[in-house]
Amino acid sequence: MKHSKTRQQNPSPFIKWAGGKSQLISQYKPYFPEISGRYFEPFLGGGAVFFALKPNDAVLSDYNKELINLYTQVRDNPGQLISLLDEHKHHHMEKGKDYYYSVRSLDFSALSAPEGAARTIYLNKTCYNGLYRLNSKGGFNVPMGNYKNPGIYDPENIKAASEALRHAQLVVRDFREVINYAESGDFVYFDPPYHPLSPTANFTGYTELSFSEKDQRDLAGLFRELDRKGCFLMLSNSNTPLIREIYSDFRIVEVMASRFINSDPEKRKPITELLVLNSGLPEKTGKRKQTKGLKSSNPEKIQKAENISDSIPEKPVKSTGKKKDRTPARRENKLDAPWEKLFDKFVSQSDPICFISADQIKKETGLEPRLMAKFDSRENLPPVFRKNNRFLLPVTNGQYAVITGDGYHNIEKIRGEIEIYESCLPFDLKSLDVGNSEMQYIDYAFNSGLITHFSGTARLYPTIRGRKRSPRFEMKAYGISLPPVESVQVEIDAGYESEKEILIIEAKVGRPLSFNIRQLYYPCRFWKTAVPDKKIRTIFMFFDPDESSYEFHEYRFDDEREYSSLIPVKSAAYRITGSNASTGENLGNMLKDVPAATQPKHNWIIPQANDMNKIIELPFRVAEGLNKSADIAGYFGFAQRQSSYYREAAEALKLVKLDEGNIYTLTPTGRKFTTLPIEKRNQLLCRQMMDLPIIKEILSNLYEKKTLTFTEVARIIGYNTNLTGETPARRASCLKNWFYWLYSATGMIKVSKTRLFL
Repeated sequence: MKHSKTRQQNPSPFIKWAGGKSQLISQYKPYFPEISGRYFEPFLGGGAVFFALKPNDAVLSDYNKELINLYTQVRDNPGQLISLLDEHKHHHMEKGKDYYYSVRSLDFSALSAPEGAARTIYLNKTCYNGLYRLNSKGGFNVPMGNYKNPGIYDPENIKAASEALRHAQLVVRDFREVINYAESGDFVYFDPPYHPLSPTANFTGYTELSFSEKDQRDLAGLFRELDRKGCFLMLSNSNTPLIREIYSDFRIVEVMASRFINSDPEKRKPITELLVLNSGLPEKTGKRKQTKGLKSSNPEKIQKAENISDSIPEKPVKSTGKKKDRTPARRENKLDAPWEKLFDKFVSQSDPICFISADQIKKETGLEPRLMAKFDSRENLPPVFRKNNRFLLPVTNGQYAVITGDGYHNIEKIRGEIEIYESCLPFDLKSLDVGNSEMQYIDYAFNSGLITHFSGTARLYPTIRGRKRSPRFEMKAYGISLPPVESVQVEIDAGYESEKEILIIEAKVGRPLSFNIRQLYYPCRFWKTAVPDKKIRTIFMFFDPDESSYEFHEYRFDDEREYSSLIPVKSAAYRITGSNASTGENLGNMLKDVPAATQPKHNWIIPQANDMNKIIELPFRVAEGLNKSADIAGYFGFAQRQSSYYREAAEALKLVKLDEGNIYTLTPTGRKFTTLPIEKRNQLLCRQMMDLPIIKEILSNLYEKKTLTFTEVARIIGYNTNLTGETPARRASCLKNWFYWLYSATGMIKVSKTRLFL
C-alpha cells in the first residue's frame, strides 16, 4: 500500500553546537562516499553531516544523554516540542533574564522527555554564544546571551528534521561501541571533541567527561579497526601535531574553518582543520573504490596533507538513498516477509495507530500469532517496523496495535569498573551450576544478596514469577491514546516484596543492546493496579557471560499512563565472588603459591605499559600475524617506542617473546592464554602478574601493612632497582593501572587515587 508524502524543506541543524559542520559541508561533499550500507555518526552534535546526507539507514549516537533525548523528541514528538517552545519564546520575551535563569536552574533529569528537549533548545538559543557547558555536577552553567529577539526555533525545520530522523536509530553510547555494529560498506563519520590547539583551548565540557589525549589515541585505534573491517571512514579534527601523528598512515586533507566560540572576537578567524580519510577518492564512474585505505601505497605521499582546492575529484559522489536493512547482530529471518505482507494489507502510513487481530495474522501468514508478536529487542524487529517507525503492542487477548514510535529503550552503558560483590552465601550452590537460564542467574543474584544490595531494601521475599492476565487499564504511547488494555498476558521473570515495595525484574542472559519497554510497563501497571498501596520498582537485569558480571538497570515511569515516559533511575555492574575466605586470606594464599623471586635486585622488570587492556590484547594480535613493532604500533596508534613498552610488558608476563629478527612470537603460555575463556584467562594473567618480583614485593608489603600509598610503592621500586629521580614515581603511576585491573579481576585489593588497601 503506497502513501503520498508531503514535500518539506531540506532539514538543517536545529541547535548551535561547538565545532558544528554546517559551514564545512561544501568542502566535505567531494569526499562523501556512495552509501551502500548504513551511516554511523558516533559524535552527533549538531548533526550537520547527517542532515546533508539524509541517509535512509542511520545509527546516530552520542554520550550526551540530553542531546540524544532532544533528537528523539524531534523525531517522535515534533508537535508537542513546538508547542513547548512556543511557551518558552513567549515567556522569554515577557520576562527575559529572570525566565532564562529559572529555566537554567531546572533539573533536566526531573523533567519529562519533551520538556527536557524544549529546555535544551531554549537554553541553547538564548545562552551566551550558543555554548553547551556543564559544571562538575553535570548542571548547565552558561550565562544568558545578549540577544534582543532570539530566533529560538523554526517550526518548519523541526518538522523537516523529524522526517529526516524518522528511520534513524538514536542511542546514548560511547564512541568505542561502533566497532560492534559497523560492517564492511558502512560509512562512519567521526567528529570528536577537537584536540586543543593550545593548553587553554580545550573545550570538552559538553558531557560530564573530558576527552583526553588517551581518548584521541583510542579513537585512532578504533579508526584502524574499522578500516580493516572495510568501512568507509571520515574524521574531522584540529590541525595539531598529535592528530597528524596518530593518523599519519591515512590520507589527511586540510579544510578552512571559522571559529565562532571564542571569548575574544579577534580570535574568531579562519583556521585550517584536518579531514582524515581512509581510502581513495571516487573514480570517474562515481563508484567508490572498495579499498581498505592507502597504507600500502606511498606512505610519504600520504602523510603530506593536501590542500582541498587541489584535490576535488572529477565527479562528486552522492548517496543513492537506497535502503538496505543492516541492524546490528541480526540476520534475515522467516518473520520478515510475513510482516511485510501484513503491513501492506493492514497498516496505513497516514494513521498513527492501526489494529490487527491474531486471527488475521494466522489467516494471512499461517504462523502462530504469539510467536509473530514476540520481539524482545529492537534488533529482532522485522525491518518493516523500523522503516515505518512502528512497534507492536497487545491491547486485548487476540488484538494488537501497530503504533507510531520506537517502543524500545537502549540500555545505558555503565562507566567505570565492575564492582566486586562478596556473596553472603555460606557455601556454593552447586545446583545452580547446572544450566544457564535467566531463572538460575536471578536466583543466584537473590540468594547471594546482590539484589538486596542493589535495591537497598533489606528484607525482600520472592513472591512473583510466571504469566498472568492483566486487569483493565488505560494508557497512551508517544502521545497516542490506546483503547483500554485488558486481559493481555503479562509475564515476569521474578518479583520480590518488602514491607513497602515490590521489585519487578526482567532478566536476560547475554548483553542486549535494547529491550522492549512493554516488558517493564505491563507488569508495572499490573501490580500497581493489584497492590496500589506499595511502591512498584522496575529493574532490567542481565548476566554477561563474557565478563561474568551481573548488570542492573532500574527505571521508573514518569507518567504511569504514558508508555514512553521511561526514565533511568540507577545502574550498576557486579562480579560476585565467594565469601568462604576473607580478602586478606585469599591474597595471603596466592602469595604463598607464587614462587619466591629468583632474580637479583636491580634487574627487576618494572613495566612502562599502563593500559592492561592493550597488554591483554597484544597476544591475540600477535596470533593474528601482527608480529613486528611497526605492526603493533600501527594497530594501536602508538609511537614505535610505545610498541616496545607493550611488548616488554607482555614479555615480562611470559606471554610473548622477541625472536631473532625482532619478530614477536607467542610463548606456550601465550598460546594457552589466547584459547582460554575470559574467567580462566584472567586467572592465568593474575598468576603471571604475581610471578613478577616487583608485583609480589608490593603485595607482600600490602599484606603486612594492610595499606600502601603510591609514594611507598615508588620507594619500593627505587629500593629494588637502579631507577632514580622521578622515574620510580612514574613507574608506580603505571603500576597503578595494573592494580586497578587486578582489583576488577579478583577483588582481593582495592585501589584509590593515592593508595592500595585490603
